This record gives sequence, structure tokens and C-alpha cells, in this order.
Amino acid sequence: MDNTICRLPLSQSLTRWVLAALLAIICVLAISKLMTSLITPLSVEAAIYKFLSIDFIRIEANSSSAPEQEEELPPPEEAEPEPPKPKLIDQAAFNPRLPKLSLDLSPIDTPSVPLSLSPPEFPASSLKPIQSAAPSFDEQLFPLLTPDPLYPRRAKRARLEGWVNISFTIGLNGSVSDVQVLSAEPEGIFENNTIRAVKNWKFKPQLLGGKPSTRRVVQTINFTLEK
Repeated sequence: MDNTICRLPLSQSLTRWVLAALLAIICVLAISKLMTSLITPLSVEAAIYKFLSIDFIRIEANSSSAPEQEEELPPPEEAEPEPPKPKLIDQAAFNPRLPKLSLDLSPIDTPSVPLSLSPPEFPASSLKPIQSAAPSFDEQLFPLLTPDPLYPRRAKRARLEGWVNISFTIGLNGSVSDVQVLSAEPEGIFENNTIRAVKNWKFKPQLLGGKPSTRRVVQTINFTLEK
């Protein structure tokens, strides 16, 4: 009797402990499941929100940079219009008839104009025989080139006439040098042109005793106009 009484309380207490442990395990599992269910949706929502925000930022960045890229692009080149093709004309169909023109060309009477060409009035100078101021030479003076002096324009316009008496030296080769004016009438009119002309004169070289020698010559040049 005593043994049964002692066993009953011990079994009852053991059962209570087992039940309490089971309840505790169940409560722990329930609480953990509840916490897991509460945490998981939040993390998923946070991940979705983060993903959407990143995509939204990327889309905004792409949309904001698109106009800049469009502005940087060069404008498209316009295609040049093709030139119009020339129309071909049928030569057989196009045969215009031109009116016939009759031209009556009669000879034109032109009066005959007599032309009288007179020689120029200048240079108009006359040369007197050359007078030698040196002793007798083997040969006479033989001029090779003696261009006439030009008649001064102012003297020609004023119808002035005159003369110039000059002296010069004939060199060993026949050229003229040391031209000097001895006298002139009128003075200051004909001297310069006379000196220029005489410097270009050329004579046959003079011989004295069979040898070339210089010779001093005096010459008078007259300036006269044609009447």
C-alpha cells in the first residue's frame, strides 16, 4: 500500500515535467516561426524596394543623358538633289524654217584722198667743207659716218635759222673727241645738238708720214629750214 502511494506522486510529477517541456518546445518553435514569418517579408520588401529604386535611378540617369547625346550628334547630311536631265529634242521633228534674207550690197563711193608725204624738216643742216688745222696729211679726210644734228623744236617753231662753228679731234681709230664750239649764231640755240651729233661722227684713220696720227679739224654746220 505504501509502495503504490509513493509511485503515484513520482509518476505524476514526471508527466508534468514532460508536458511542460513539450509545451516549452512548442512555444519556442511557434515563437521562432512567428519571428521568421515577420522578418522574411520585411527583408523581401526591402530588397524589392532597393531593386526598384536602383532601376529607377538608372532609368532617370539614362533619360537625362539621352538629350545630351542627341545634341552632340552631328546633323545628318542632306542628300544633294540630282540635276534635271536635259530633254532630248528630236531633230527630225524640230526643223524651224528661217526666213530667207536678201542683202543688196551696193558699192560705197569713197572719195579718193591724195596723200602727199613730204620729208621731215629736221634734221636740216648743211655742212661746209671741212677745214684742217693741222699740217698736210697723206690723205684727204674721208668721213665714214656723219649723222646730221637734230633741229631744235623751239627753233623750228620760231622759224629760227643759224650756224655753229666747231673744232674737234680725229683719233687714231677715226673717232671724234674734244668737241668745242668756236662760235654760233644765234647763241644758245644750236650748240648742244651740234655737239651730240659730232661726237658720233666717224672718219677714216689719218696717216702722217705713213703712220696713224691724230688730226684737229674745224667745221661749220648751218641750220636752215625748207622754204
